[in-house]
Amino acid sequence: EFNPMGEVTRAMMVTVLWRAAGCPATQTATTFTDVPAEAWYAEAVAWAQAEGIVLGVTEELFAPNKAVTREQIATILWRACGEEEVEIELTFTDADTVSAWAVDSLEWAYAVEMMIGTGDGKMNPLGDATRATIATVFHRYIENILKLVLEDVK
Repeated sequence: EFNPMGEVTRAMMVTVLWRAAGCPATQTATTFTDVPAEAWYAEAVAWAQAEGIVLGVTEELFAPNKAVTREQIATILWRACGEEEVEIELTFTDADTVSAWAVDSLEWAYAVEMMIGTGDGKMNPLGDATRATIATVFHRYIENILKLVLEDVK
C-alpha cells in the first residue's frame, strides 16, 4: 500500500534524496545524537549532513521521526541543488507564516516550479508533507535536474 496521505518523516525524506543521488557513501558518521548508527536511515543522514544538506533541528538533534514540513522539504532540496538565489517574491496568502530560514528556499522551490502551492492560494509552509506531496515534489525535482543536465550537454 502506498498510502498517499500517509506521513513522511525527516528520516524518510533524507533517505529518498540519498537514494535519488545513488546512495553515495560517506566517510564519517553523523554527529546527531538522535540518529543511532544502526538505524536504517543513518547512512543517508550522515551523507546529507556531510554535504551540508541538513543541519538538524538543533546542532545535536536531527529529529528523524518528526514529520517533515513543506518548508523543510524546500530547504533540503534547495541545499542539495546548490542554494541558488532567485528574484521572486512569494505572494501566497500565507507567505507571512514562512520561517525566516526557509524564505530563500521556498522562493527557489516556487520559481523552479518544484512546489507550486496547495491550490487554494496558499503554500502551507508549516504543514506536514504527505507521501503524495513527496512523490510529486521528487518527480519535479528529478525533471528539473534532468533539464539542467541536458542543457549542460547542449
